[in-house]
Amino acid sequence: MMNLFWYASFIILLISPLEADNCVEVEAQLILVIFEDELDVRQCGQRAFDSYSNRTWYGSDGKTLISMDQNSRVHQYREILWFAPAATEDTGYYYCVERNSTHCHKEKFKIEILKKNPGICHNEQNDYIQKLPIGPGGFIVCPHLDIFKDENNNLPKVQWYKVNSFLKHVWADSLSLLYT
Repeated sequence: MMNLFWYASFIILLISPLEADNCVEVEAQLILVIFEDELDVRQCGQRAFDSYSNRTWYGSDGKTLISMDQNSRVHQYREILWFAPAATEDTGYYYCVERNSTHCHKEKFKIEILKKNPGICHNEQNDYIQKLPIGPGGFIVCPHLDIFKDENNNLPKVQWYKVNSFLKHVWADSLSLLYT
């Protein structure tokens, strides 16, 4: 009876990873735009499974692991894909694969690295559009900076610009801009 138990346990352990290799693949509808020579980080979408799942980034063929070496220009640190800095040859598809013991979810992202144009401080393809209500005032928010927190949980310095002009009288550590 005990031998049957060990045999069944061995078979279950052998089958589980095989089931997890049959990934359900989805393609993100968003094209992620980055500028060359800039630091950029990308996260996977929402978790498909429980918090015990593992997330791994793969290159354009969907099979080549992205390096975990933080000295590599393109690497994975924790569950985040880092471009430090981005280069135009990094343009392509990237896959975030989330696995647990029985399931696999593969999300395909298209990432486009644009050349910088001298004298232009932004490109419309990379704008984060925010609609502001007509009225007495509101906030413009600088999104997704939480992934740039350092080991002391401090955020980076944020500089605000309006029509390519630096706004000097804005609180330097502010992630949102109050307008009146």
